[in-house]
Amino acid sequence: MSAYTDAAGLYDPKDLGTIIAICANDGFVYSTPTCFLCAYPVFRQNLNNHIETESKLELDNADTWFVYIASGCLKEAFEHIQRKKYVAFERFDGKLRVLDFDRFRRLIWVDSVKM
Repeated sequence: MSAYTDAAGLYDPKDLGTIIAICANDGFVYSTPTCFLCAYPVFRQNLNNHIETESKLELDNADTWFVYIASGCLKEAFEHIQRKKYVAFERFDGKLRVLDFDRFRRLIWVDSVKM
């Protein structure tokens, strides 16, 4: 099973298409058989409100990647994604997690070594 198929099984197809379109338009989408990631740039102070930005310039200056979907070996995607100050994500428990970008990268590198 591919990383995309694994992730797609967790979402309604309509919602999945919307998320991918948003991330492809203004964010970052990475897909290989072993890794699938959709992320969108946001400002850390707006994470709880998901306030929309006014312009593309604001998106370029956003300090956080909000990861909507992630599956597989994230190390692959984080070799290609533009560096920001933070990475934020939720698991299916509704709890928002925000980590320093470099700390997040270290954690996924360690995780991939353990596998």
